[in-house]
Amino acid sequence: MIRGPGLLQGSARGRRARRAVRVLLVVGALGLVGGAFLVSCRQVFERRPGVLEAILYPTPPLVRVALVRGSTAKDLVVATSGAYEVTDSQTGRVLARGPRLPLAGVSASGVGLRLGGSRFATSAVRVRSVAGKPFRVSGTAYQGDLLCFREGEAVTLVNELDVEEYVAGVLAAEMPLRFEDEALKAQVVA
Repeated sequence: MIRGPGLLQGSARGRRARRAVRVLLVVGALGLVGGAFLVSCRQVFERRPGVLEAILYPTPPLVRVALVRGSTAKDLVVATSGAYEVTDSQTGRVLARGPRLPLAGVSASGVGLRLGGSRFATSAVRVRSVAGKPFRVSGTAYQGDLLCFREGEAVTLVNELDVEEYVAGVLAAEMPLRFEDEALKAQVVA
């Protein structure tokens, strides 16, 4: 340790050293507070039934949103107006495809899932709109893919989509798109 009258009595070097230590302490404290905030946010999101998780890939970032959790309802229907394909979520193997999917019921069946008139011997399938058209779940339109999971005798439906498509959809639902650009940008950040 270097001692001298300048360091203890307020020389420029001593002031810079004390300032650097204060900055490091503040940055460290902010890091701890920020980490605690992120952990608390994670706990809040895990308690909310709507948002399952955000999965970040190098490109593009994807978001998964629960649309229906643990439903045993017989009137749960899915439809697409354009070409579609159904793949096994675990293997990626194409199980079915067609020009459009008109009002197909989704339910647990045997050891797998039933989608319309088709039965699949897997507990998880992905329904993808090949034409890029939105799919509908019980009348409401969604962009992206639809993941169908069997949980016992119940079915969970999850919408998986690009985070930018998600934000655009949420923005359109939260405020009129005729608002000023700066207001829309602020809402996107919020």
